[in-house]
Amino acid sequence: TYEQVTGDFNFGIATADYQVYYTVWMDALDRKHIVSLRGSIGNIFGDAPVFERFYGGGIGSVRGFQYRGISPRGGIKEDPIGGDFLLFAGVEYTFPLVADVLRGVVFLDSGTVERNFGINDYRVSAGFGLRWVIPFFGPIPMSLDFGFPLSRTGQDDRQLVSFSLGWTF
Repeated sequence: TYEQVTGDFNFGIATADYQVYYTVWMDALDRKHIVSLRGSIGNIFGDAPVFERFYGGGIGSVRGFQYRGISPRGGIKEDPIGGDFLLFAGVEYTFPLVADVLRGVVFLDSGTVERNFGINDYRVSAGFGLRWVIPFFGPIPMSLDFGFPLSRTGQDDRQLVSFSLGWTF
């Protein structure tokens, strides 16, 4: 995708996302064991404000790091200021635990957010979690993940537990 922004700020955002799912095995109860692969890349052209820049970390990104915990830093307090380049790659294996309502997951996430196009600091995390679908709520999943950074920088904000209710986009 490409988005051009004009007004007080003039910049363009180019992104590409890809996801693929493979059923690797079905057990005797026809429950699927699934491997999913995800990848994203993005670049900002021009001078974007801080709230439009890329950040990494949290559910839907590199788990084991806090939401927006992967970012170039700036200012007096070395706050996250976002980057103009994003790269993410992840693999996830999900498997049934209890009927169709509880699934287990193991994952490996990796990625970076940089000031400019290029890779200087690449983060990697691994972990496990649960996906629980409560029939009363319909097909809305609850996610609980435990992520452990394997490769990080000293400025990254870590987060062991990530929780979400609903679909992530």
